[in-house]
Amino acid sequence: MSDFEDRLGRALSEGAEHAPGAAGLTAGARGLASARRRRRLSVLAAAAVVAVVVPLAVVSQLGDEPGDTAATAGVGWRTVTVQREVFGQDTSEVTVLLDVPDDWVDLPDSDDVCGFYDFGAPSESCSETDVVSVVSDAGALDYAFGPGLRPASDYDYPVSAAWIGHVGLGGVDVSVSSDDYQVAVRVLGSARLEGQEIPDLSGEIYVVGSDGVSRPALPLDAADGYGERIEPRRTRDEYAEAEEIDPTHWRAAATVGDKRIVVVAPTPALAELIAGSATVQDRDEDLDGWQTVTYEGDPVNESGDSTVLIDVPAGWEQLAGRGCSVGSVRYGDPDLGCDGGPAVRVYLEATLDYAGPALVEDGESSTGLVVSGRYVVSADGADYQTIRRILASVRAPGESAPSATWRTRDLGAGFSMEAPDDGSVETTFTGVEGVASKTVASTPARRRGSGRWAAEVTLGAATNLTITAPTQALADVVASTVRSTTTTTTTDGWQSFTYDGSDPDARGNAVSFQVPPDWVRLDTDQCRIGYPRFGPPDSDPCEDASALTFFDAETYGVESQGFSTPEASAGDALVGDLVAYVDAPDHETAVRILDSLRVVD
Repeated sequence: MSDFEDRLGRALSEGAEHAPGAAGLTAGARGLASARRRRRLSVLAAAAVVAVVVPLAVVSQLGDEPGDTAATAGVGWRTVTVQREVFGQDTSEVTVLLDVPDDWVDLPDSDDVCGFYDFGAPSESCSETDVVSVVSDAGALDYAFGPGLRPASDYDYPVSAAWIGHVGLGGVDVSVSSDDYQVAVRVLGSARLEGQEIPDLSGEIYVVGSDGVSRPALPLDAADGYGERIEPRRTRDEYAEAEEIDPTHWRAAATVGDKRIVVVAPTPALAELIAGSATVQDRDEDLDGWQTVTYEGDPVNESGDSTVLIDVPAGWEQLAGRGCSVGSVRYGDPDLGCDGGPAVRVYLEATLDYAGPALVEDGESSTGLVVSGRYVVSADGADYQTIRRILASVRAPGESAPSATWRTRDLGAGFSMEAPDDGSVETTFTGVEGVASKTVASTPARRRGSGRWAAEVTLGAATNLTITAPTQALADVVASTVRSTTTTTTTDGWQSFTYDGSDPDARGNAVSFQVPPDWVRLDTDQCRIGYPRFGPPDSDPCEDASALTFFDAETYGVESQGFSTPEASAGDALVGDLVAYVDAPDHETAVRILDSLRVVD
């Protein structure tokens, strides 16, 4: 066993058997509130709810004019100081240092909520999401959770920030609220008392996973006895409240599902941040048979972004052995190995002649590939819905996978698009709507100033469609699903349409169908009830003329019964959540239309 392994092993297992230091007093003060933390409102989260912003009186006003120290935080960041009064210690006040983005400013001391925050992004309101505060008398605060950083989805009430968290040190708590995961982790990780040293946090900070637990990957120097381990949980829940081992080593342990994470770090804030932010990595596996795998790359030979997360069916593993390529990392069914079966492969983009993202529907053997950071992820050998879900889930640490439920949207102008039903994807037309040809061409997604990704789709010569999504892969996958819905499918010229099921008066699943060559979607916006209707272009859209109309099955009023007589030219059919009613020129046309109806997944 190496000297480091011996030292780290003792540090991780012994705990804080020495006399408690400043953070030990902090833990004691916060212990009074620990039983309430899982039930009560976090002060910072409450302030992030725009409609419920209230002033706080617990902040000490001693030394409320923080100043800058030397520029040690790196490019784009600066180190600031805050002095706070503390109780029960040898000194009556402590100096807290933390790193913040260069453009963050001192927030004014006033009677409103700005009195709670110390620094934040410039804005006219103190209710913006990018803020940090240093709070004394930490034991008096009723946090909703213990130390660590958590997504807004963990809260059972709406909050405006994407990430919210806090850590403690020296009788004070440092709280952060931000939409940017990298910013939130870096601010919390930099919190230290005067004289304490922190590792270089200027690089990208990711969420990494092992043993089913994900947590921020911070640059702890193993040679100095810092590290972490996962072990079975104890009989009681633990919150990540740091304890001092010696002046340069702090230990925090937290319960994570059926496991326990133990962290040793050079500051109490770092120990609490890593342990307190840990979550069960494969939390979705028991819900719908899927899991998240993390490819961490080679941080030595693959400098830069070296982590990518992918959702794959439960039971898939990283494969090796006969038939596996040395040029990629492969995930798949271990019973099938690399010789066959569906698979996901991860390549370093620099080793490929990557021509751009794609998603090809081909029954049970669909294929596709996307790029994320420095890696290309391909998937093949499974049905279209599985391949689409895998590729759309590809993301960087700190980003979220989209909903597994997708719907087909009617874009108008003879085009449709598939997208998650969670509202994460936005579309914008430029150019001339309604004159697009049947040609579809897209360019790879690019990051915008907002942090979201935008893929451009060209629909003919006069219309462009911009697809905006929270991740690079999702924008590219959705762009790959844009298709013409007015294509000739038979030798006699009938057309194929897709209705996306989104109209208020006929809401349901998407439906594909065929209609005669000259039929179009009729404009029913001016009708008393705007049922979606397809028919000859010269039809009255508001009258029951020759047309195909969709109704919500729950409000249709009667059970669908097909045709009333063998020769009738009007009839209906149930198709998923909708009822399709057709009134055609003749019986054969009506039968062909109803027989062509298909539910689109």
